[in-house]
Amino acid sequence: MPIYLTGMPGSGKTVLGRALADRLGRVFIDLDEEIEKTSGRSIPKIFEEDGEDGFRALETEALRGASERTGAVVSTGGGIVLREENWRIMDDTGLVLFIDRPPERIAKDVNPGHRPLLQGDRNKIFDLYRARETLYRGRCHIVIPNAGDAQVALETLVSVALEHPMRL
Repeated sequence: MPIYLTGMPGSGKTVLGRALADRLGRVFIDLDEEIEKTSGRSIPKIFEEDGEDGFRALETEALRGASERTGAVVSTGGGIVLREENWRIMDDTGLVLFIDRPPERIAKDVNPGHRPLLQGDRNKIFDLYRARETLYRGRCHIVIPNAGDAQVALETLVSVALEHPMRL
C-alpha cells in the first residue's frame, strides 16, 4: 500500500518523499510531476488554460493511478485535500501522513512564481494554511512535524513507516 505525504506547498513533501522512498527501497511518485508528464503542460499552464477545477480533475486521476502502485511513496499536491474523493482513495489504499511545516518557514523559502495559487505573493501561504490545516489534521493518520531540521522529519517518517507495516 502507498504512503501518501500531504501538506502545504513547500512543506517538504517531495524532498522528504524522495529520501523516504530511497531509505525504504520503494518507488517515489510526485503527483505534480505525473500530471505534467501525462498532460504535457506545466502546472501553471494547466491552471491558466483549465483553471483550478481542471487541474484538480487531473490530480484525482493521477492519484488513482498512484494508488495502484504497491508500496509507493506518493508526494501529493497541497490541494489534494480539497476533494472528498481524494481522501477516500488515500484512506482506502494507504497510510496518509501530514507533513506539518509552519507557514512562516514556508513563506521564507517558497518561490511564489512557481505556485499558481500564491499568484506571486508568498504571504498568501498563510491564508492557504488557515483554510487547509483542519483538513490535513482531521483526515490524516499521523502528523509529521517539519519545523526545523529536515533530517529529523525524515527519521520520524522512516520510524512511522516501519511501525505501520499493516497499512503498507
